[in-house]
Amino acid sequence: MKLGVVLATLCVFASVARAQEDTEKYIRVVQQKPFIKAMRAELMPAFVAGLNETLTSHLGVGVTGRFHITDEWAVAAEYIKYFGKLSSLATDIGDQYQVYPEKHLMDFYAGVNASYVPFVGKFLLFGGPIVYWDTYLLAGGGVTRSNFKNRASGELGLGMRFTLTQFLTVSFELRDYMFTEPWKTTTKFVNDVVFVAGLGLFAPFSHTYKYAK
Repeated sequence: MKLGVVLATLCVFASVARAQEDTEKYIRVVQQKPFIKAMRAELMPAFVAGLNETLTSHLGVGVTGRFHITDEWAVAAEYIKYFGKLSSLATDIGDQYQVYPEKHLMDFYAGVNASYVPFVGKFLLFGGPIVYWDTYLLAGGGVTRSNFKNRASGELGLGMRFTLTQFLTVSFELRDYMFTEPWKTTTKFVNDVVFVAGLGLFAPFSHTYKYAK
């Protein structure tokens, strides 16, 4: 009698487990996302432009290698090579007033950062395809080389990523690189704010769900 009860109980549990598995295949409480970042690597070459400059002008090229631990959290290493020159304002001041203020020219930045995605969404592009996007915050630190000397630097940033395909994205970011720059008479705290436009390539190139819709 006891053996029969045990066998019946096992049969009930097995049928419940099978029914739950079958239910998972066809019922979705939350709509599946067509683009998943978790456990994928991203390589993002980028164009960089300085924004808050008066006496100098900087453009640059960079690359960010990022690993997405989850859809929200990621860690990255980045490198930017700058190409700087004196601005027309600095040239005019020197020509007209024979005054030559001190300036700092950037050489490169190398560092690491972590990012977090607080917002995600989607929209129709001109009534056609659905474009998925997310907004992310990043913070990190590294080394800035300016005026031929290395400076310990902090970094804060805000970015927005738009999905083109399962492996290709385009991102736009504002980053602030912060460091102290010694001048002849004093030491100044510098905020170098830059605009970054990048193209993200994800690997693996695609992702699959256990129960694809």
